[in-house]
Amino acid sequence: MARTRGFQWNNKTKKLFSKGQEVVDNSASNLVNTLKNVGSATGTGVALTAQGNDSNIDLTLTAKGTGNVTVSSTGAIVVPKGTTAQAPTGAAGMLRYNTTLARYERYDVSAGAFVDIATQAAAAAESDDVSIGETLSVGTSVKNIDTFGTSVFDSAFYLAIAKDEINEEIAAQQVSLVHNNTSAFVSAGGGVRTGSNSHISYTADINSGTVRLRGTGSSTVNSVKFYKIGLGDATSESSSGNTATLINTDVDSAVENIDTWAHASYRGAKYYISANNTGKTELQNIECMVVHNGTDAFITTYNDVHTGNDPLISLTADISGSTVRLRATGNEPNTAVKMYRVLLSDAQSTATSTNTRTVGATTVSSSATQIDTFTTDGATGCHYVITGHNAGASDDSIAEVFVVSDGTDAYVASTGISSKGTDQLTFTASLSGTTVTLSASSTSGGSTTVNGYRVQMLRTSGGAATDLQVLTSTTQTISGAKTFSNAVVMMTNLPTSDPSNAGQLWNDSGTLKISAG
Repeated sequence: MARTRGFQWNNKTKKLFSKGQEVVDNSASNLVNTLKNVGSATGTGVALTAQGNDSNIDLTLTAKGTGNVTVSSTGAIVVPKGTTAQAPTGAAGMLRYNTTLARYERYDVSAGAFVDIATQAAAAAESDDVSIGETLSVGTSVKNIDTFGTSVFDSAFYLAIAKDEINEEIAAQQVSLVHNNTSAFVSAGGGVRTGSNSHISYTADINSGTVRLRGTGSSTVNSVKFYKIGLGDATSESSSGNTATLINTDVDSAVENIDTWAHASYRGAKYYISANNTGKTELQNIECMVVHNGTDAFITTYNDVHTGNDPLISLTADISGSTVRLRATGNEPNTAVKMYRVLLSDAQSTATSTNTRTVGATTVSSSATQIDTFTTDGATGCHYVITGHNAGASDDSIAEVFVVSDGTDAYVASTGISSKGTDQLTFTASLSGTTVTLSASSTSGGSTTVNGYRVQMLRTSGGAATDLQVLTSTTQTISGAKTFSNAVVMMTNLPTSDPSNAGQLWNDSGTLKISAG
């Protein structure tokens, strides 16, 4: 064993010792990666470098037992830095500096993404007007998806993720329900699906004072998870994070503001609106999105469902001075309007809660750029409201985006409005492992800022009702044609003599027979 100034090198074990303690271990038979200690001249630092044959080599410092790794200095530590595109595969505890967004980031395991470290304790606040529900075993016969009393809500808006468990297909759906205490009316549309099946078709009625959203599956086993926004007589004004509940108690025939916000502070808003005219016992649900370019405001309305022959209100939008105005004209006097609003600025910070996530500002170009991610074990699908802003081109947009994954691929669809008159943002979705990535590219070119608000839902298989399952240890009657492909069918303990029971199988010395009774 060679000795040099207190160090001992064991050529047999390929290990270096100091005072009997091992300090270097090069004993691995397939050793290709090592640690290099580089000295330096006056005025420059020393370097501890991983080197070897591999292209990417981790450098790990490990304390013993419960000991700590300490950096002792009065200076500063420089963390890894790089662009958004250069971010590594995330893991709990990671910190980095994002040179694209000029911010320090941490990896958020629940969000499945790097988020602004300044918002690490933040949560996307959720309104009292929203709730989560699910219904399992929706078959080809109609079944209640959700119920509530007629006095609880006038209107309910549902963002739903449905699963066809027979064909393993997923769909994102939007449902709007309104009632007049006697009848209920429903509209369903929008969304995206992974296959060709229509999943669940929706109807609505009222039974003994209970409003019922009902569903019929396109296959024998479906399940649905939904995020419900409810508006009614008991609704009060409130605000929470990016969302707010707003009320105008009296909209008449003259156009008037039903909501306003500063155009210097915000870019766009999505509204879920319930209008109620008690004099005519008529109600209306309508949705709209509003975006502006600093000079003009642009609006799109859709999912208009009403209990009477005509809508109760008509909507427009404009800019007056420094204010964006959502305006309404009542087709009937004394119409009360209640609204649930999602409002987005050009500089949102990322924040996450159980069911929602504020998607922080990302700069995109004409090439697809990641704007958000989620994992399939945390969400089956997401509904987004996303704004785009390009100051140089004075182009702005707002869109609803739906993303779902069946675990094999990711699917996306969107609809929106732009100051350009054509789509400003194009959305794509991809799946890598368990991570779904939503990306956007801009027809306005580089320096387009994207912000968003997300509702995420996990729809795992709920299973079939017992009468639709093949049970392994219980007597059961099974009907309908069954096909077994490339299967071995084993039937043990068959009777070896005719059981005299019509239709029963028996084993006649290796020949399968059917008893005539």
